[in-house]
Amino acid sequence: MGPDGVEITDRYVRFSPVAHPGATAPLGWTLSEVAFQDLFDQLGKNQPSIDEFATWFRGLTCTVSPRT
Repeated sequence: MGPDGVEITDRYVRFSPVAHPGATAPLGWTLSEVAFQDLFDQLGKNQPSIDEFATWFRGLTCTVSPRT
């Protein structure tokens, strides 16, 4: 149950890089600094998904119980 009393169903948001000319991620195990920065900059183009994702956590409270 969500903080607003509405039952929570499966949810997802899609984050995806936008195709464009310029740096591309290499096929190796690590990303170059240029490719990493490009992927990081892509987050701004996914702002609606980020905003939706953030709403899922508003008003939540968590408690931690010690292990027994």
